[in-house]
Amino acid sequence: MIAKITGIVSDIRDDAITLDNNGMGHEVLVPRGLALRLRTHGAAGTELTLHTLEYIEGGAAGGAMIPRLIGFLDPMDREFFGMLTSVKGLGPRKALRSLTIPTRRFALAIEEADKAALSELPGVGRRSSEKIIAELRGKCHKFGLMREGEPLGAAPEEKLAPDVRAETVQILTEQLQYSPAEAEAMIRQALAGGKEVESSQELLSEIYRIRAEGD
Repeated sequence: MIAKITGIVSDIRDDAITLDNNGMGHEVLVPRGLALRLRTHGAAGTELTLHTLEYIEGGAAGGAMIPRLIGFLDPMDREFFGMLTSVKGLGPRKALRSLTIPTRRFALAIEEADKAALSELPGVGRRSSEKIIAELRGKCHKFGLMREGEPLGAAPEEKLAPDVRAETVQILTEQLQYSPAEAEAMIRQALAGGKEVESSQELLSEIYRIRAEGD
């Protein structure tokens, strides 16, 4: 298993970077927040070490089996991520999208059985949050003692017209009897995946899809 890789950063994309090492370019999937920080700090052309996990993508339906690397700056973040992906139904890609809060806060939400906080994370609905708590509660104390760091992933910039938000909140609160806080939480979760919506109907459809997946 490749547990660590050091190389020169030659390319930074939204969710992956390329490290050049001994004449080879290694693509490493990384949390979006890390990619954003590397780009912002001008990391291209500098040497970087990532603590990595390997997994095989595809192959379930007869497709090509592709080896992938996922990298983190801190080995503790890598360890937590490995534990997170042990939860049934929470694969590597889905788990990467969920990393919009620091590892410490993620661990505390699990230990405190905070289903509401976990359910708001991209890719984590009510059902997944319950599974995460059921399988990992009691195993995250070490991570809850970590220093507060930056989120591993960045929540996508929200691009939603004010009138669309207002109309959606009105439907959720006045017609469907949700509280304003519940309506805002559902909207944030629907937009967390980066999907662009242009109408309240599209936004409500995305909210419905996410809640249906969580049931």
